[in-house]
Amino acid sequence: MAETKGKELLHPKDMEVIERRPVHLVCIGHVDHGKSSVLGRLFFDTGNVAETIMERIRNTAKELGREGYEFAFVMDQIKEERMRGITIGLAHKKLLTESISFTFADAPGHKDFIKNMLIGASEADCAILVVAADEGIKSQTREHLFLSKMLGLQRIIIAVNKMDLVNYGQGEFEKRKMEIEALLKEAGYAKEEVPIIPVSALMGDNVVRKSEKLEWFGGSTLFELMQNLPERRLPTELPLRMPVQDIYEIDGKCAVIGRISSGTIAEGDKITAMPQKREFIADEIYIHNEKVKSAGPDDNVYLFLKNLGKNEIERGGIIGREERPTMAKRFLAQIIVMNHVESVREGHAQEFDMLTEHANSEIARIVRKIDSCTGAETKENANEIFDNESAIVEIKTEKPIYIEAQNRIPHLSNFRLVEGDVNIGMGICTEVLE
Repeated sequence: MAETKGKELLHPKDMEVIERRPVHLVCIGHVDHGKSSVLGRLFFDTGNVAETIMERIRNTAKELGREGYEFAFVMDQIKEERMRGITIGLAHKKLLTESISFTFADAPGHKDFIKNMLIGASEADCAILVVAADEGIKSQTREHLFLSKMLGLQRIIIAVNKMDLVNYGQGEFEKRKMEIEALLKEAGYAKEEVPIIPVSALMGDNVVRKSEKLEWFGGSTLFELMQNLPERRLPTELPLRMPVQDIYEIDGKCAVIGRISSGTIAEGDKITAMPQKREFIADEIYIHNEKVKSAGPDDNVYLFLKNLGKNEIERGGIIGREERPTMAKRFLAQIIVMNHVESVREGHAQEFDMLTEHANSEIARIVRKIDSCTGAETKENANEIFDNESAIVEIKTEKPIYIEAQNRIPHLSNFRLVEGDVNIGMGICTEVLE
């Protein structure tokens, strides 16, 4: 353990004043292929789980008759998960290095819990897709990969786990690798950009430490790949988009509060507020009570505009510059239905929800249903969308809302469909119609 802690890793208490690059990852894949075990081994071998705690977890696994699941128990905290050996909720844990703050979401593989996988993938910078060496590609392997692509997740690391069950055979790994590369192409990922590595979470091979049993593999460990992920490229080159979160009056002046999604803004810039179509000049910009000359993506800003009066801009609006933000009442989207007992048909009413925007909406038209495991069109029950099914639909909103096609400004294309307090669907805008 001491050899991995050293200069590379620090515990959170040692790193409170150090600024670190944030990286969000989600672990996905078929049920029982070892997602939780991979993450548990990762935390243990980097010194983030003490040996005494690990021994206690081993004893718990033994008492529950789940020997071999001890590393999964590091992530799986719910008693039902430990008894059944599957992940139900979406577990989040942080692992801190000297320069990076990793946040892991351990997403369920079981079909019943697909909604939590979708939430985890929508928040992630990169996915770790776990495929069991003895079983290969299964239904949720395909589904998770296609849904990740649908959600715009560009970076994938694939860990072929349970190499101990195939005697660490290079031939078995190469066979799985060929199958996975074919699936990557089918899902729309370039195989050259997706590393595929052999690991054994249970035995600790190639997760954090290189293994003599895998000497034939000359590539990186999982932990090395994670540390070498490129920094997330901020969308500074895209048009300015700042959804309006609130309007405050400070010292007699109105300040627009929001988080910049894309583009930049500087003092003196001419901006346009939608849907009011009002133009203003950016007078002063503050980030965390500090006055700045300019701000960019992910900055939470207080924006003072010259001659801005009360009620001229409201929450749910959006700010842009020369190129006005798109406001629409009709758009095409690829959606997946979840948490819905009955099927969704044309005319189904729900609430559209995205960032600060909310509006009553309905499914105006089902264009075509899509097999979420293959991406291909399916004719079965083409006029209704059932739980965990995907489709291209036309959505109509009661009022104009800000929305952008994914290929134009992806940061304003993801949305939720809500009934009451329940998410019944997630989607991505593919084309603005009106």
